[in-house]
Amino acid sequence: MKIETYKSFGPVKFGMSETEVVNQLGKPVSIRTNNENELEYYYDELIVRYDANSKHVREGTLLPQILGRFQVNDLTLNWKDDLFATLCQRDGDPYEFYGYIVLFKLGITLTGFHDGDDSQKAISAFRSGDWDQLKGDMKAFKI
Repeated sequence: MKIETYKSFGPVKFGMSETEVVNQLGKPVSIRTNNENELEYYYDELIVRYDANSKHVREGTLLPQILGRFQVNDLTLNWKDDLFATLCQRDGDPYEFYGYIVLFKLGITLTGFHDGDDSQKAISAFRSGDWDQLKGDMKAFKI
C-alpha cells in the first residue's frame, strides 16, 4: 500500500465515488456512519471515509493489520519500524491535536502510537485542506 500525499492511498484516490472504490477494493467487510455523518467502508486493513456532503473519498486509514511494508511517498516502512519518529522527522513540522499528530507536509495523521497498544495504531491519509482550519488550535509537537 502506498500513500501519495494529498493524492491517494493504494488504488484509492481522493474524490472517488463509492462505486469507484468498490471497483478497486471490492465489497467492504462492513459499512458504518460516524458521528460526523460520514460513511465509512471497513476493509480488513483499511477504512475509507467519504465526505458527508459530496459523498466522495476524503480520508483513508491504514490499520496495523496491514501485512508487510507500505510507503509514504518514497519512504518504505513497516509497522514494526519506529514509524512515529521516522514520519515526524520526515515531515519536520508535526502538530498535535486531541491525540492526533498531524503531519501537513506528508498529508497524514498518526494516532495510537503513544499509548503502547499496537492495536490502537493508525495512519490516516487526508485530502488537502481537511485539517487547515484547525491548525490555529494545534500545538507544535516535539519528538
